[in-house]
Amino acid sequence: MADESYETPNPLLQDRPADLKDVDVKPTIIRAGDPKLPIDFQGEINAVVSFIVTREGRPIGPHIDKTNHPEYNPLVLSFVNTFEFNPAQYDGESVAVRVTLPVNLSN
Repeated sequence: MADESYETPNPLLQDRPADLKDVDVKPTIIRAGDPKLPIDFQGEINAVVSFIVTREGRPIGPHIDKTNHPEYNPLVLSFVNTFEFNPAQYDGESVAVRVTLPVNLSN
């Protein structure tokens, strides 16, 4: 006979990233590096970047979903990799979560 008291482990506390809508506390950026735009750059870089924020608050696997200056994608990705976050929380535990953020850079 099956044990009726057995609970299925919560998938948000496993290794796969959660959806942002499923967490109790969203991740927040606590530190970001200098984007290092070229001195002669005029205008603004507007990008939308998706990535995972780990339980430790680090971004992994960033990719650009949309941008107005694709020639600067490596710079935007490098900038995103400098981010540090307070990680997302679910039920009092840090969890990895998928996020999509706008990144706007200008001189």
